[in-house]
Formats: sequence, structure tokens, C-alpha cells
Amino acid sequence: MKAPAWLIVALIGIVCVGCNTMRGSEAMEQYRAELDKTSYGQYWGMVWVDLAKDFGDIFRGHVAAGEGIGVDVQATELGQAGILFVDDMRFGWQDRSLGMWTETRKEGGLFWNYYRSYETEPLYGTETLFERPRAFKDFALRHNSEIHWADLGAQAHAIFLGAGATVSPKETLDFAVGLLNIPVALVRPVFPWVIGVEAPVFDYSEDNTPAKMRSKYGLVAVPQAPGLEGAELLNDWWRLPY
Repeated sequence: MKAPAWLIVALIGIVCVGCNTMRGSEAMEQYRAELDKTSYGQYWGMVWVDLAKDFGDIFRGHVAAGEGIGVDVQATELGQAGILFVDDMRFGWQDRSLGMWTETRKEGGLFWNYYRSYETEPLYGTETLFERPRAFKDFALRHNSEIHWADLGAQAHAIFLGAGATVSPKETLDFAVGLLNIPVALVRPVFPWVIGVEAPVFDYSEDNTPAKMRSKYGLVAVPQAPGLEGAELLNDWWRLPY
């Protein structure tokens, strides 16, 4: 019985790969050398800490006190609609930060033509709270640094009190992919000897400890989009009638 052509090609490929030594670029080798300095126990600890952070990235939420009015519903930023004016104090969790901050916010629009302007001032919280950007002024769809365009959520303010929450499909994927690091960490020492390659590191959002190591050498495993690709095209279409 004849073997399928694809099977023959696959076998040839495996043989060819087996006859060659796998290597990385100079920057990759430097990064790998630094990563290899972590002990088995340290690597395990790093994996679990990064997973906990990835899980926290999925959710954002706040409660607010102060004067304002409006509502914003985001079924992704392509389906966003609302209008919101507030000047309040907020307590919440966002971008690996927990604490209190003041916020002056004016925003509104429909779909991709949603404009957001706010200024914040951290009051009390984790160190990361004081490292966050203090202002944002632009059409939301063009930027993933403020909130990812695919996030789902809503916020509202009723005269004196307000609240809001979002959930991120991208960060949910990042957490799910990161779970693969658990079995890899278990057998990490045997990868170079048995499989012949370095153990992989899974990090879709490029925000974990190995990604910080890679950044020192100019390496990016998964490029992060600055905003929704095509947002400028949508903006041009919107302006055509004018």
C-alpha cells in the first residue's frame, strides 16, 4: 500500500530537522541564557505569579462617588454607544492596579466614532496605580493602551454615584494560553536533552516576566497591536459626507 504524499513529505521534514541543530538569533540566545539562570523552583514560582496576574487582567471595575451623569455601553468598541460626563473619586481595579483616584471624564459617540477624554490623579493604592497614564484624549478605537478595542463592558453615573466594569476576551485568551506553561514547567529541564529544543514560553499579551526579559534584548514574541487595524479607514469613511 502506497503511503500518502503528505506523510512522505512530513517524514522527510522530520529527518531534515533532526539532522540540523536548532539555534536562535544573538538576541534570543542572550535572552535564553538569562532565563536559564532561573532555578527549577524559581521558574515554577514565576509561572504561578504570572498566571495570577493574567487572571486579574481579564477584569476591570470601579465604584465612584461624585457628581456626573451618563452611561456608556461597550459591546466591543465597534459597538460602543453612550455619553458620560463625570468629576468623581473612584475606587477599583484596572491594569494590575488597585486603589483610589480622582477622575474628570467627558466622552460620547456611536460605534467607531466614539471620543473619550479624561484626566486622572492617583490618591492611594498599589505602586502600579501611580505608573498608569494620567490622561487620554482621542477616538477610543485607535488605541489599545487605554482599553482594548474588543473589551466588553459598561459604566454609568447617576448624579452622585457611579460604577463600571469590563471583561477582556483578549486577556481571557492570554490566561488560557498561559495555562500551557504549567505542564511545560513540569518537564522544562528535559526539553533540550529529549526534544532537542528549548522549552517554549506562552504569553499572548507579552506582559509576563519572560517578556520583560526579552524586551531588554529587543525581542517581541507576539506583536501587540496599538489599536484596531483599519480604525483609520473607518474614520475616513465616517468623514466622507463632510
